[in-house]
Amino acid sequence: MVVRARGSKCCGWPIVFVRVTATVRYSARMKHAILCIALAGCGKSAGQLPAKPSTGAPMAFEVTTVKPGDHHKGELQARAYNFSDKRIARYWVLVRYRDAKGAVIRLDKGTPHETDEDSASFSDPQMICEPASWCNLKIGYLDVPSEAVKAEVVAKELTALKDDIHFEDKPIFEIEGPHWPAEPKS
Repeated sequence: MVVRARGSKCCGWPIVFVRVTATVRYSARMKHAILCIALAGCGKSAGQLPAKPSTGAPMAFEVTTVKPGDHHKGELQARAYNFSDKRIARYWVLVRYRDAKGAVIRLDKGTPHETDEDSASFSDPQMICEPASWCNLKIGYLDVPSEAVKAEVVAKELTALKDDIHFEDKPIFEIEGPHWPAEPKS
């Protein structure tokens, strides 16, 4: 028997409870273990949401893993929180890499294209971020410098779905200009 808790969601997915019949004796300890397993994938609780980006973007990113690699073999793993009321499914992000001392790493050194940022765009049905929830994103096909130990990601452009397979006609968020946003003046 499967019972769905009305309106309850974990990471954007409905929480589903399954009653299992077995020859194991049910106990309060077992109930606690099942609850812990169910909540393990939920990300941060409502009290631990990230700060909203100073750019006004409806999505905040936290890079969890930096995998250096050249020739598009680098990769970032990130968690993102969707503050909007829309399902975000297409991303254009700016990436800044930092070394062990925290200094920003320059890319394409000694060329006319030298910069301190990278960019990536991606869309995948497995990377849909539901409204008001956390999602896990794999940002691949990057040239991540070997000295990079940390990375920052900000949204350049975000596009939501208008139904299960079609994108909205316009992005729900877009930064003007091609470069990393300036820090807000205080």
